[in-house]
Parts: sequence; structure tokens; C-alpha cells
Amino acid sequence: MKIQAVMAACFGVAAIAATGCATSGPAPASTLHASAPAMPTSLSRQQLARSFHRQTAQPVSVKPGADPSFALVHETAELRPDETSGAHAQERRASKIPLGLALKASSDLPEGWVFVNENMLRNEKSGLECPLMLDLDDENRRFLLQSVMQFDDKGLDVGCALESNDGGAGLTLYASFWPEMSLEESASGAVAAIAQRFTIKSQLSVPVIVIDGDKSDPLFADLEEPAAAGFDVGEINGAPYKTSVWVVKTQGWHVKARATYPQGDETSEVVAAISFAFSHLNVRAKNLAHPVTAGGEV
Repeated sequence: MKIQAVMAACFGVAAIAATGCATSGPAPASTLHASAPAMPTSLSRQQLARSFHRQTAQPVSVKPGADPSFALVHETAELRPDETSGAHAQERRASKIPLGLALKASSDLPEGWVFVNENMLRNEKSGLECPLMLDLDDENRRFLLQSVMQFDDKGLDVGCALESNDGGAGLTLYASFWPEMSLEESASGAVAAIAQRFTIKSQLSVPVIVIDGDKSDPLFADLEEPAAAGFDVGEINGAPYKTSVWVVKTQGWHVKARATYPQGDETSEVVAAISFAFSHLNVRAKNLAHPVTAGGEV
């Protein structure tokens, strides 16, 4: 099995081996002041086509004997179209905190989450941001936040799940503080976990998004290199489907996006790639300014 990787520098993209990615822990932040651009909550076809630099990643080898155990719990949280209704979905969602658009006050939020504004949540330890609603202006579609999740006792492995209002696509964002794990191990384990959940028929291309920035800004200087992979998983509800993963390691955190959507649904794919790119920058910015220690404290 193969995975894809891409150099996500500010002014260009190049294929790399995952082993070349940064694996060091958080850097001292006493003199660093980084601010990430705001994650969009509304997108149009024109913005999707023109405002974001898109590249297709090149394949590199997956680490042999990859351990999927740490990623399998994430796979049970990632929404899939044939699991969004019925008793099985209700059982899966019972361990998560439903959000929708009902949250109006910080007192309603799970511990560790705060409002950035009326339509955006932030996880305080990681810096991961999750929109309550992401509108696709000229397609009469939107992604709605279904839940936020915590997979450990310290709040160092968190995520949020969004689902399209037509039920056809699911997108989940994660931030996991695993400073000793390499990007190669993380990406390989994520793909191995996907292979345990889905029957993978073939590998498909997947886009990565490059957000331009001034390299004199610490946020964009030496920006880490993500890995990405897409897979044909056959038919779901009579339509050919694709499942994809994007992963990057920044300041000891592994930021990941998982999405499952019809193969012809380019919009959902690009929305997932954009959401991942902004998640990377948000987690990086927070942890450049206020890094988490090895013991899990800010």
C-alpha cells in the first residue's frame, strides 16, 4: 500500500519521503508570536477554484508493519454515509457530545473548548478550530458540526466531526499530542486503520492545499510537510465512494483530517483539504506561542 506526501512550503510544492518530516518536540516560545489566518466558514465555487493553491501529492512508501492501534479509535469517530442513521449510528454517537447549532454560551461547551466567535470553536490545548457550520454558498450545501471528541484523560487527543446536510459526506478533524511519534508512523498507522475499516480497491489521487505566507513570519518559516492519501472504497448506498486522510506533525502535535465522500464530489474533497490546511496552521500557531509540555501542560 502507498501513501502520498507533499512539501507544503509557502511558495511551492514538492514530493518528499515521509521520513524527512520534522519529528522534534515543541520549540521554546518565549520570543515567538504567531497568528494563524482564520479558518473560513463560507466558501464559493470561485474561492475553491481561485483562492487556494492546489497540488496533487506524489506517492511514497508506507512504513512496513504499521501499527494502526492509536488510529483505530479515530476511525470509529469518522462519519461515513452508511453509518449516519439507524441504531448503529446512535450507538456510535453515544460516546460523543452532540453540538449541532444549539450551542450559545461557553457554559454549554465540553471542558477544554471555547468559542472563537459565534460560529467557531477552539480546543484550548491544541489550538484546533472547528466551525459549527461551513456554508458552500452557491451549492445549497453546508457542513454541520455533529460532535467534539476527546480520546484521552488529559485532552491531548481531540477531534470534531462534521457532516454534509445531504448526508453524503463526512469530515473529521483531529489533533493528537504524540511528540515521540514520527509523521511516517502516524500516517502509516492511519492508513493501516483505514484498511481495517474499509475494503480498499485502489489508491486515488488527493489534493493538498498550500496557503501562502511571508517566510519571515514564524508561522510560515520552515512549515512542516504533510502526508495525504486517497482510496477507492467501492460503493456506498449505490454510489462509488472515496475515503481520504491528511496528516502533518507540528510542535509535537499530529494534525489529521479524515473525509469520506462520493468520488465525483470534488467540492467535499477540496473543503476537507482546505480545512486540514487551516487546522495545521492553527495548531502550529497556538503551540509556537504557548507550547504543551511533555507532561501535557500548557
